[in-house]
Amino acid sequence: VIPPADYLVGFHHGSYESIYDTFEKMRQAAGGLLDEHDTIGDEALTVNIIDQLVEENRDSFVTKVMMKIYH
Repeated sequence: VIPPADYLVGFHHGSYESIYDTFEKMRQAAGGLLDEHDTIGDEALTVNIIDQLVEENRDSFVTKVMMKIYH
């Protein structure tokens, strides 16, 4: 169960090995999106949208990434 909260949401396209690049890009983008007093949590929730069960090519995986916003 995903706890109710405000989340910064993005999508990672590619293998799981490169997902940390997406985390960093989302943190950088948050600086221009959030109010001055808001922060992004260190943890990220991930949900596989397209994974190894439906796609052989790891570069075609899609993962939903959610980072909690603290007000």
